[in-house]
Amino acid sequence: MDTAIAPTIDLDGTVVDFVTLPENVITVDDKWAVVTEDTTVVITITLTRGEEAPVEFDVEVTILFVEPSEPVDEEIYTLTVDRTGLTSSTYTQINVAEVNGTWTGGTNKTGDNMGTRASDNITFTAASGYYIYSIQMVVVSGSGTARTITGNGQTFIAAVTSAAPADSGVVVLDGNPTTITLVPSGALQYQYITVVVRPIVLS
Repeated sequence: MDTAIAPTIDLDGTVVDFVTLPENVITVDDKWAVVTEDTTVVITITLTRGEEAPVEFDVEVTILFVEPSEPVDEEIYTLTVDRTGLTSSTYTQINVAEVNGTWTGGTNKTGDNMGTRASDNITFTAASGYYIYSIQMVVVSGSGTARTITGNGQTFIAAVTSAAPADSGVVVLDGNPTTITLVPSGALQYQYITVVVRPIVLS
């Protein structure tokens, strides 16, 4: 919870005053201060209503220290038909190099898309010291029959037809694989395939 408390609150004629010990644990915009260790705070609450005697009591809370998260070092690579260099509908083996990985496999140029079929798969292999964190693809089909795309035991596209193009969304891969081969159940077309690659952290 980011929001702390304001110094004084008026609740229908009852004035509620808050005093904290230590005093500097609430910022000027009424949020808990960032602490460098778990910090116990005593909040003294005073209730005052009209001429009645004030009521005072203490509440103890702890502001927890949260280790700042390290920025994630990752690289994003997207394969499109333009990057393959293909110019015809003939299935061709591609080899597209990234800084820390390579796209390989059989595909063709189908309009503005990359054609694929059950016997021709596209593979991305991460460079040594890296793994594939996630993948996303947008797929269209010329068939009215629902087709799928799987890989490494995961299903990325559950059903794509000529009437229903499919976007896998970002799928986090199981097991931090260093290679992923996309296996379609039949002829399909990729508009694009994107992978996110991260360095392997040695524990």
